[in-house]
Parts: sequence; structure tokens; C-alpha cells
Amino acid sequence: MDRRRGIHVGWMLLAVVFALAAVFLWQVQTGTCTDWVDAPGECTVSPVPRISAGILLLLAAGFALKAFTANVGAEQAFQSPLSVTADMPRRVARLLYRRDRWGLDYAPDVPPCAPPVSQAADAVARREQYGAMLTSIWDDAVATEHVDLPVGPDDGPQLWAALGEGVDADDGASLRAWTAARHQEFVATATQGPRHDPAWLARETMLTASPTVLRHIAVLPVAGDWLQISGTTVLVSFALYRDPKRFLAALHERLAG
Repeated sequence: MDRRRGIHVGWMLLAVVFALAAVFLWQVQTGTCTDWVDAPGECTVSPVPRISAGILLLLAAGFALKAFTANVGAEQAFQSPLSVTADMPRRVARLLYRRDRWGLDYAPDVPPCAPPVSQAADAVARREQYGAMLTSIWDDAVATEHVDLPVGPDDGPQLWAALGEGVDADDGASLRAWTAARHQEFVATATQGPRHDPAWLARETMLTASPTVLRHIAVLPVAGDWLQISGTTVLVSFALYRDPKRFLAALHERLAG
């Protein structure tokens, strides 16, 4: 079942239930009566049931409205500005570091890392040992639109060595230092306030993009003015992303093309 249709049915059922409850309460009358010896008694009807019915009816109307708006296509529905996210995916950054460090063949359409990563003396041996596995991991990253998946010991000893602790102490220290510095540079761009935050400034453009609404920015630690769109994700070099004006101009140009 289509997810949006499921939401539609759920909200509509709530609307029907609350509407029926409102009708029932509207017909209920409660109150108190007094009896007099020398005069007719008086009865006072409580307004509580009808007030409750009115509240339930308003809720039913709200649920019905939600049912209809929830079933609108993503490109037509209202999008909150907060529905756009930006990050520098750690696993992707480490994969790019390894590509340049060991001279691997994947991601040929992505520019070299920035700052540059020098090729290791044992690059040939490492390519033979880790090349096929890291190529497969890169393909998975592309398939999931470069979602940020932290590297952990549960990933297996080979992957943990390649993207986590390193193949030896010096290699691991270099890998962690390089990626940590790139992450700090990225975080610094988000602490300048909304008027200077590239992701915040790009939100309106992304959420009104056609035919596909863009919801995520994956910033890659690579050189040059590089920008691509993959599904609902904008892939952009940090060199371009850190300059909001040039980033927005490149995004508009890409969408116009």
C-alpha cells in the first residue's frame, strides 16, 4: 500500500470516529430537576455534552483536513523549511580519503579530496587487499543517496581497518585527523546564523524544486566547484558549499538545466 494513502485512511478513520462521537453527545441531555410541593418542578439541562460534542466535531474536521493534505503528492504538499538536512557523511568522507590514499577506482566522477591526500607507499598492496570491498561499500553509499552511516566495530574487521582504526597506528591517525578536520570545517559553516548558513539559504530553492523535491545536502570534502543531484540529495563540494552565493548560483543553474 502506498504510504501516503495509508496516512489518508488513518486520519479519515479518526475523523469519522470523532464525528460519530460528536453526534452521539449532541443528542445526550443531562441535567437536574427540582420538585416543589405547591408549584411545578424545574429542570436545568447541562451544556457539557453539547460543548464536548462541539470540541469533538472540531477535532473531526481537523482530522479530515489532515487526511486530504496527507494524500497530496510530495511535490505539491506544504513542506516545512526544517525538512531539509545537511551533513558531511563520515563514511563517504573516509571512502574518498581511501580512494585517493590507495589510488582506488571508484567514484571517478567525484573530484579529488581537498586538501589533497597523498598516495600511500603501500597503495598497490592495499588496492589488492581492500579495493573490491571498498568499491562495493561506495556503491551502497550511492544507492542510499550518501546517507551518513558511522563506521563501527560491528562492520567487520576488514571494513573497520579500512574506514575505522586504520591498517596500522600511523595510517589510522592520519585517517582520523584528516576526516575530523574536514568535519570541523563543515560544522563551522552552520554556526554563523541562518543568514550565512548555506543549507538554510538553500532550503526554499530545494523545497520548491521540480519535478523532485530536494531534502538533503551531502557535503563532500573535495575540490572545485562541483555539484550534482542524486535522487532527493544535493551532492556538493565543500569548496563550493562554504560560499553561499556561489553555491546557490550553482544550484539554480543545475535545476534550470
